Amino acid sequence: HLLTDAQIEELSKVDVTPDSISHIVFTSGSTGTPKAVQIRHRNFMAYMETHVIQTNDIVLQFTSSSFDSHLDEINGALVRGAQLVALKNGGHFDFDYVTKTIYDKKVTYIGPVPSWLNALGKFLNENHHAQQRVKSVRCWYLGGETLLSSTIIQLLPFVDEQSRFFNLYGPAEITVVATCHEIRREELSTTVSLPIGYPLIGYCIYLLDEYRQPVVPGQLGEIIIGGEPSAFYYE
Repeated sequence: HLLTDAQIEELSKVDVTPDSISHIVFTSGSTGTPKAVQIRHRNFMAYMETHVIQTNDIVLQFTSSSFDSHLDEINGALVRGAQLVALKNGGHFDFDYVTKTIYDKKVTYIGPVPSWLNALGKFLNENHHAQQRVKSVRCWYLGGETLLSSTIIQLLPFVDEQSRFFNLYGPAEITVVATCHEIRREELSTTVSLPIGYPLIGYCIYLLDEYRQPVVPGQLGEIIIGGEPSAFYYE
């Protein structure tokens, strides 16, 4: 329900500092029990400094709120002053509906997982009436799964030649994303699995062995992430 003027006035008295908690997200639990990660305002704002959303963007609110990447879409659009387009419940599973929404609303930014993008490419290949619907998208912000070149290749006939594709990586503990690789079209013919790229501004990445020592080129290691956007407290 809508807040009353008195409630808004009361909220305005709350003292918020950079170290105040902005929001809490849970890890996937892939290594055990899901953990609550406390993201501070300074973590989130440091991350937003790296973001590609621009004021004139129209952002598709695509991701479920159970995934931390929905913060990119909702808070990212609000912080940047962009427009936000919300889908109906479960709308991202209806490719005819979602592509028509992209076309009608002139969406410029979308952040799906690669498996969804792969399914979108197949839908567009099989449905001629929808093949012009995603040309407004200037930025495809992809992450959460391994991204194959074949996924991008099958989509290229249906996107604007100036559109940009990004492959991203980052667990919940680092706010949303820690690394980014902008995909060049010329690399698609020579690469099967696309790289996750380099650290975003404010992040640092280390590849360490079991003794927490840096690995040498070609040696397997564990990714350790640090930097201002990284959360520092589990519950």
